[in-house]
Amino acid sequence: MEISGKKALVTGGASGLGAAAARHLAEQGAQVTILDFDAEKAAQIAGEIGGFSLQCDVRNEEQVKESLAAATKHFSTSPRIIINCAGIAAGTGGSSGQYAGVAPQSKLVGVIALDGGSGDEGDLLRAVDWTIQNKDRFSIDVMSLSLGGPVVIPGATNTGSSSISQALDVAVDAGIVTVVAIGNGNLGLAAHPASVSYPG
Repeated sequence: MEISGKKALVTGGASGLGAAAARHLAEQGAQVTILDFDAEKAAQIAGEIGGFSLQCDVRNEEQVKESLAAATKHFSTSPRIIINCAGIAAGTGGSSGQYAGVAPQSKLVGVIALDGGSGDEGDLLRAVDWTIQNKDRFSIDVMSLSLGGPVVIPGATNTGSSSISQALDVAVDAGIVTVVAIGNGNLGLAAHPASVSYPG
């Protein structure tokens, strides 16, 4: 897909995977609109990439419609690329329930290990350890790790002997279902077979 010159819209684009997606799209030449509940962070990321930002609560249908109209007006055409990274999994969908998340009223705990994409293996290990230590306190049953870009950790292997692999094994042994997202650097392109080399 040719991205250069296309108009893109990223929900949840002020942090994490959304910010990484917005940056990647801008690097590929897209004009990016960032929608996020956090207006200040959205404006910061938009400023870094030469994009446009709007405060928007994606649980609110009217706000989404207004934001899409504003993005279309700003770039003189509607977005051709839309990436949804806003975290609304636990949303109830309001009184109608029409836009409920996949796990309405579930309790979510957000642990940010690599704030803004910066950090190291020690930060990841501390986040995993915190999750294990607080499993019972917050009734944590599932841990999902999503690394929004290439992660280079010295000494990392795919043999299962790295420190992060061992920490994740401890989480599994503690009864926490552990999921690690892959392919974020490809932004929707299929990962190549056997290309996941870390955490092992």
